Amino acid sequence: MSGECLFPERRTLETASPLFFEPNFFLLFMVIRTIIASREEDELFEIPEAAEYLRVDEETMRKYVQRKVVPHIRISPHCVRIKKSDLDRWLASKRVEAAKNPFRKKKGNGKLQVVA
Repeated sequence: MSGECLFPERRTLETASPLFFEPNFFLLFMVIRTIIASREEDELFEIPEAAEYLRVDEETMRKYVQRKVVPHIRISPHCVRIKKSDLDRWLASKRVEAAKNPFRKKKGNGKLQVVA
């Protein structure tokens, strides 16, 4: 065994191809990444987890569910699940854009005044 090369087809940098750029490996990588992303997006929260995610009190979250403020899935009368993607969409719908010019000069005394 001495003197034998274990890797007779040694490639140089010019002929070597990184594994990542092999078509089958790249396709597998993309599929796995998509699956992981979709699972994270479709994660189901219980009420305490959803409250923690939104950084609100658990009782507030229960009221949101009871009053149908947030979209949720009622599995049984006492079993509620909330999709993370639904919470993200609901939260995005609550976004308030900043005013273009919130400080305007008030006519008369010349002082700046916040105009809502």
